[in-house]
Amino acid sequence: IAKEFGTDAYHLHSWMLSLVEVRNICAHANRVYNMPLKQPPKLYAEHSKYGKTNKVFPVILVIMRLLQGQHLWTSFAKTLNKAMGSKYID
Repeated sequence: IAKEFGTDAYHLHSWMLSLVEVRNICAHANRVYNMPLKQPPKLYAEHSKYGKTNKVFPVILVIMRLLQGQHLWTSFAKTLNKAMGSKYID
């Protein structure tokens, strides 16, 4: 499964734990912004400067990597932007 997403089992396991945690936070109508995560995702070296935080931004980087396509990422980013009430990205 990890190969399908262009990663290894170590990273994918870490990402799934983080995504499940964020999903559960959202499912119970809690805020995600600035919420400390118990399971921050393990990131590749290219994003290591963001790996020192246990907030939601590294999870968004993981989602971007998992979506594997500009169209899917753009659609997700627009939806996220709309959910946050921002008017900066169209």
